[in-house]
Amino acid sequence: MLNKVKRSLTTLPITKIYEYPIDLVRNYSIPCGAEEMWDRGRAAVVPFTYFPAVLYLFGYLEFANYTTDTLWFVCYASWALAVPLSAWVTLRTNQSKPPPGLLTTYAIFGFFMCFAWVQLCAQMLVDIVQLYGFVTGLPKSFLFFTIMSWGNGMNDFSADPQMTRLGFGEMAVTAAISGPIFNSIFGNGISQFFTLFNTKEGMFTKT
Repeated sequence: MLNKVKRSLTTLPITKIYEYPIDLVRNYSIPCGAEEMWDRGRAAVVPFTYFPAVLYLFGYLEFANYTTDTLWFVCYASWALAVPLSAWVTLRTNQSKPPPGLLTTYAIFGFFMCFAWVQLCAQMLVDIVQLYGFVTGLPKSFLFFTIMSWGNGMNDFSADPQMTRLGFGEMAVTAAISGPIFNSIFGNGISQFFTLFNTKEGMFTKT
């Protein structure tokens, strides 16, 4: 029943109005790292969009001046380097089969781009929860320990039992225990690093 409702919702014309532009921006900012999904035209465009997309998704270009800010000059330099790479991809690669070395490089850069997209989606969810707290008057700590925690555990709640039924019990246990530990340690470490990096005093202060 749930699958039927989901299919019916995804076929509604109104969903295509916001799905198409989001999918277009996402597909042309994330390098393709899978051979079966190789698209030479997309691979030729990604070198121009990668660095501006990463900086924008992490919030560095949101208030930057495109004529004076150093980050925009980094983008301009990346576009200069992207011209020969894009030309080589367009003229020297196969339409349906990517070069192995280029595919590996794209997969590595695509991994970091996925971090940027996940960070953006997570920030949107946090904003929605904060808006709900503002409307209802509930404290943020209560909302984060309930709604955000439940939502964070739904993927394991649905995927781990299915993995166990398929005979991958050790993988399910690892996902249920090691996954949250890794997310807490690695996620907090990355967020604290960028928080310290963005402070006016810098990461290191003299005492």
